[in-house]
Amino acid sequence: MALVHINFESEFLATNTDVNIILPDKPREKTPAQFYGSGAKYKVLWLLHGTFGDYTDWIRKSNIELYAQREQRKLRKLAHLLHRIQRLGLSF
Repeated sequence: MALVHINFESEFLATNTDVNIILPDKPREKTPAQFYGSGAKYKVLWLLHGTFGDYTDWIRKSNIELYAQREQRKLRKLAHLLHRIQRLGLSF
């Protein structure tokens, strides 16, 4: 599995925010050109943290990478997205 961390400026939130993304591995039988050039689309599972946590909770306090590997073995194209939600007085 690949764990990607991105910090970017969000126009909507008017601040920087963080995202961790767990992506499936490239199958050994495919070349990088075949895998990355395929244009494959992935379903996204959004995992939000609780009131007193942050976007790292799923990585640090669960087996999310193990669950993601199980999904990959079942040949499901699924990306797991763990987003930081700041308490900025927004109502969800």
